[in-house]
Amino acid sequence: AYGKEVKGINDQQAALEAEYVQARKDGDKAKMESVIAKFDVLDAEKGKITEAYAASHTQSIVTPFLLVQNVNDDNAAAFGAIYDKLAANVKATSSAKSLKTRLDLMAKTAVGQTAPLFTGKTPEGTDLTLKQVFSTGKYTMIDFWASWCGPCRAENPNVVKLYEKYHAKGFNIIGVSLDKDAEKWKKAIADDKLTWGHISDLKFWQSEYAAMYGVQGIPATFLLD
Repeated sequence: AYGKEVKGINDQQAALEAEYVQARKDGDKAKMESVIAKFDVLDAEKGKITEAYAASHTQSIVTPFLLVQNVNDDNAAAFGAIYDKLAANVKATSSAKSLKTRLDLMAKTAVGQTAPLFTGKTPEGTDLTLKQVFSTGKYTMIDFWASWCGPCRAENPNVVKLYEKYHAKGFNIIGVSLDKDAEKWKKAIADDKLTWGHISDLKFWQSEYAAMYGVQGIPATFLLD
């Protein structure tokens, strides 16, 4: 029943994904941005359908399965309220447990919360802490990325411009890489001219830092005041 409700949106998004791939091959940035904007509108529409369906099916084991696939910062509070109303047998399912874990983690990194601190190894093998980076400025952006991540590499020039524009005013960045190859990580830092501090445990998607911040896709950024 849910599948029927969102089929039209899924079909449109699949078509947009194909358009995006072609636009990227053509180097058409305006088209890429246009496709992303259209995709986001459909995503928001799908989110409303998902939320409404879940809210009216609290006895169904399908509900937490849908919610855990679609939860994000914008709907976490609403999804949390739905989770609280799930039947006991539904809460006992693996998808409901995954949803609860995800919601609890997102609550820790919600706006207004204190950022979890961490220490990691730099490309040179020395320790660098989030607290160290933050102590030298007013604002710090944690930038989760990787050398193998195409969208991350495409965005890096914009991150460089951001850093150059605001660093003198107290803006810092700490790059947290989900790489697994140290040499490729170091090369990407040099090639993209990322002159700020970097750390990685070289554990790919098993990165303890990504887990700490609930990162499920990159690039992902967190701004700390």
